[in-house]
Amino acid sequence: MDAAFLWELFGYSILAGLIAGAVCPLVGCFLLVRRTGFYGITLPQFAAAGVSFAFVLLPWWIRNIGLADLDLETALESPHAVMNYHLSWAAVFTFAGLGALIAMGRRKETETARVAASFAIASAATLLLAQASPTGMEYIETLLRGEIVVVDVHEFETLAVNNLDDNFDASPAIVGDVIYLRGNKHLYCIAAGPDASE
Repeated sequence: MDAAFLWELFGYSILAGLIAGAVCPLVGCFLLVRRTGFYGITLPQFAAAGVSFAFVLLPWWIRNIGLADLDLETALESPHAVMNYHLSWAAVFTFAGLGALIAMGRRKETETARVAASFAIASAATLLLAQASPTGMEYIETLLRGEIVVVDVHEFETLAVNNLDDNFDASPAIVGDVIYLRGNKHLYCIAAGPDASE
């Protein structure tokens, strides 16, 4: 594969990762130094409001400004086609929310009151904008919260139960068909048979 093809395929993803890798630690350090760690609860809600606003604005944007030669039907059928558009509005709303929280920080209210008020306003804006969206509330909820897949209880049956006399504080590591568990006393390897762990 040549470099031009790889850049065309992964270039924007790599660029977005580098930008996020440069910006996010700076924002995190800024929030930590200012003792405003609860902003991490509110800022994602501002981003969700930005995504909802992007859906409301999408018909006007495509009609007046244009979006990569897409029509409205194509943009609504394939959310991946307009992902950068939505991410841009999420970033705009996130930084606007951060600016508003910083501006409100100069007042006498407590940080908890600022965060609670901002969270409530951003949540209400998300819901109101989602209702006004041409796609409707269900589509935006699916996009923001993901889809929930329900599996019937009767589809699973217990084949075996292993009781390990240990405490576990680490996440399991899955390598192929093997699960590694690091306990406080031992390292466990759970496999289908003795040959699978080699």
